[in-house]
Amino acid sequence: MPLWQGGAVRHVSMKQPESGKEQIKKMKILKFDKAVNEAAFGRMADLAQESHPYVIVIPTPDNIEKLRQDISVRVLRDYSPADEAIDKIEDRIMAATAAYGCADDAGLCSHIKKRLAKVRLIAKGADISAPDREIRRELSLLTCDLMCAFLARRGLRAKTLDTSMLMQVNQEDRIDIPYARIAVRHHVNDNRDAEIFVAPSLLCRGLSETPCFIDRRRSDYYAVAIAAAFNADKVSIVGKPVTDMPSTSDCQSRTLTYEEAENIVDTGSYIIYMDSITLACRRSIELKFYDSSNPSNVVLTVGHHDDTPIKTIHIKNGLTFVRFTSLHQLPDFLFIGRVFKAIDRFKADIVAMSSSAASVAMMVSASRDAIRLIQKDLSDVAEMVADNGMALVRIIGSTSWERVHLETVIMDSIRDFPVSFISFGDTSQCFTLAVRTADSQKIVERLKAIKA
Repeated sequence: MPLWQGGAVRHVSMKQPESGKEQIKKMKILKFDKAVNEAAFGRMADLAQESHPYVIVIPTPDNIEKLRQDISVRVLRDYSPADEAIDKIEDRIMAATAAYGCADDAGLCSHIKKRLAKVRLIAKGADISAPDREIRRELSLLTCDLMCAFLARRGLRAKTLDTSMLMQVNQEDRIDIPYARIAVRHHVNDNRDAEIFVAPSLLCRGLSETPCFIDRRRSDYYAVAIAAAFNADKVSIVGKPVTDMPSTSDCQSRTLTYEEAENIVDTGSYIIYMDSITLACRRSIELKFYDSSNPSNVVLTVGHHDDTPIKTIHIKNGLTFVRFTSLHQLPDFLFIGRVFKAIDRFKADIVAMSSSAASVAMMVSASRDAIRLIQKDLSDVAEMVADNGMALVRIIGSTSWERVHLETVIMDSIRDFPVSFISFGDTSQCFTLAVRTADSQKIVERLKAIKA
C-alpha cells in the first residue's frame, strides 16, 4: 500500500490534518552531496533501501557533468559537433545499466535513447532559448531515471521528480515555497503508486519559464526547500564535508540548535548555507549530516537541543583591540557617527564592538597603517588606545542566563589571563572574549574543561 494511503513502508510520523484541509505526510528527504561516477549510484540505492526516504536528491555524476560542460561549450560557441561527447555519455549510462542488471530492461534502454536523442537535437541547433540549460536538465533527469531503475531492482517503486516543473525561483533568487507546496500536492496525487521520488540536485524553473539551476554552494538550501515543499521533518545529507566547522578539535558536541548553527556561520565558517538554517528553523526541519565513507555515522545534527553548555569554540587571530574615548568635542550621537565614518573610510573590518555614550570599544581587522590613519583622523574628538596581536574567542552553545553561574564559571576558568573585551552579543548562544593571541589556545583548553 502506498505511503500516503497509510502503508507501513515508512518510519516517519503522520501530521494530524486540520479540519477541511488535506495534509501531506511528514517524511524524510535524503540528499547526496557528490557522485564521482555511476558506480556511486549502487551505494546510493543501497542506502536509500536501508533508510526509507520519500525523496532522494542526487547529483549528476562528475564524469557525466564534465562531458555535459563540453557539450554546452560546443553548443554556445558553435564549435565542432558534440556527438562524440554524447556518445561517451551513452556508453557510460549503458555500461552502468549492464553493471546493475538493468540491461535487459527494454523500456529503460528505450527511454535512455530518447533522452539522449533530445540532447542531440538540442546540440544540433534546435530553436530553444536556453539550449545549455535544456541539455543540463535532460542529463540531470536521465541520471534520476537510472537511479529509479536501480531502486526498482531492489523492489522499490521509484519515479523521477522533474523539479523544473515544481520548484520555481522567485525574484529574490529563492525557491517559492508556497507555489512548490501546491505543485507537490498535485504531483503526489497524480503519482500515488510511487514509494520513492528521485529528484535531480539544483534543478528549478526560472521566472522566464525556462529551466535554471541554483548555485552549487546552495545545494543544501535546495534540499531543505524540497523538504519544505513535501512537509518533511528531516533532511539527511550524505557526503557533505563539515570540516570547515570552526575549531573542530575543540567541539564539545556535534548537535546544534538552529541559533547555534547561525552563530557558527556568522563567525565566517561555512558548515551550511545560512538560508538553509533559516528555512529549516521556520519549518522545523532537522538536518543531519552523514559521513560518506560510513553513512551510519552522524557527523553533525542541526535543529536538536542537548544539555552541553559549550558546543564549539571559535578563535579569530590577527585582530586589533581599539577603544575610543570621547573628548566631548561633539554631542554623543555625533561622536559615535564620526567613529564609524573613520572606520569605514580606512576600510577597517569590525569583528565585535560595544559602546556607551562616551566610549566605543572594538575588535577590528586592519593593517597598522590603517589604525594609525584612524587615530590621526579622530585625534580632535577622541583619545584612542590600540592593542595589536589580539584574538577573539567565541564560545558558542547554551550560554543563556537560565544556566545559573555559567558566566562565572567561564570567567573563573580564565582568571589567570588578561581580558580586554567581554560581550554576550545579541543572542544567548554566543559569549565573546577579547584576549591576547599568545593566550588564546591556553584559554581554549581551560574552556574545554567546563562541564556545566
